[in-house]
Amino acid sequence: MQIVLELSLRRNQITVESPLVLFFVIDTLERRGLMKKWMVMLTMLVVGCTAPMVEDEAERIRLSLQKAIPAKQPDRIVQTPIAGVYEVIYGTEIYYASANGQFLIKGEVLDLAQKKNLTEESRSAARQVLIESLDRNSMIIFAPKEVKHHMTVFSDVDCTYCRKLHEDIEAINGYGIEVRYLLFPRAGLYSESAIKAESVWCASDRNKALTEAKLGKDVPKKRCDNPLAKNIELADQIALVGTPTIILDDGKIISGYVSAAELKAMLEAGNKK
Repeated sequence: MQIVLELSLRRNQITVESPLVLFFVIDTLERRGLMKKWMVMLTMLVVGCTAPMVEDEAERIRLSLQKAIPAKQPDRIVQTPIAGVYEVIYGTEIYYASANGQFLIKGEVLDLAQKKNLTEESRSAARQVLIESLDRNSMIIFAPKEVKHHMTVFSDVDCTYCRKLHEDIEAINGYGIEVRYLLFPRAGLYSESAIKAESVWCASDRNKALTEAKLGKDVPKKRCDNPLAKNIELADQIALVGTPTIILDDGKIISGYVSAAELKAMLEAGNKK
């Protein structure tokens, strides 16, 4: 049986698997007045002992999840700042697991000292990876001459606030923000909105057709291969709840209309971190 010891030395938490050895080393160094001198060596020793344990615990959690949820494999299992708790990532879904693999927790982890939502930070990073993996050919893109930032927008052609956002497209582009539209009919693939979205996608000039549709103008009905089904599946992966849904270039998500100036400020603030 492995024994895990956690101590706090000069506010640095360390974890080892050989407590008897550590007690002996610390006791000897203290009696000889060498704790400060040998602190670096001791830290290196502890780090060396910790790595295999972390790998073992992550594998234990993976095996436990495999038995409980065989149809779904986690993308990553990583340590959190909380002792004995690991973050389990499925796409953009974030869970937490105990080191022994027995407990799985769904919820938000807040760092009160730094005033951060650690779960949302992980979720944003996962969204960023997912969005950046998309083919630009599956989007309708309104790009400025010089791109400073970009945002991805799930948009329904009949959505009132989607139309309001599109009214600002020139101002948004004017700030150097590239807008990448993903056509998303909220009512489903067989709705009137989906028919309009498909017609926009199949138009010879998609940007013009999208603008006209958002102005309430009729777009000639056309049928062709389109990304609507994939967009709906993608929206489900990120737990989209309405339109417009905006994903900034750092993965942060915004639901609803936001002015061009506010978008610029958000994007610049995100890039400063």
